[in-house]
Amino acid sequence: MSYLQEISPLIATDRGRIFYLDEPSQSETERTSDLEEKLKRIVAQKPSVSDFIVLDRSTEVGWISTKRAATIAEFCSAHDIPISQFVYVSQDRNAPARLAESFAKVGSAPPRWI
Repeated sequence: MSYLQEISPLIATDRGRIFYLDEPSQSETERTSDLEEKLKRIVAQKPSVSDFIVLDRSTEVGWISTKRAATIAEFCSAHDIPISQFVYVSQDRNAPARLAESFAKVGSAPPRWI
């Protein structure tokens, strides 16, 4: 997978982990609720600034809602994880602009896009 190839050089030590979150097609409400639950499970594993969190939407073209952008931004802020450690995987070539727009609405820089 291309995101693993891109992220692996960034993890300089064996302390870095990758938390993988897939996002199957479902309603927006279900996606947000599912994302919140998955992020709670990550919190239990005490993520650090050397970890990456990958949200995989590579099987579909789509956008990220302002509500999910807020969920991600709040998670990163609450756990001192730089938003740059959050990676959004999508085949949508418009994803960078859509991410920037959604995250700007919640006052945050967007995550990485692959």
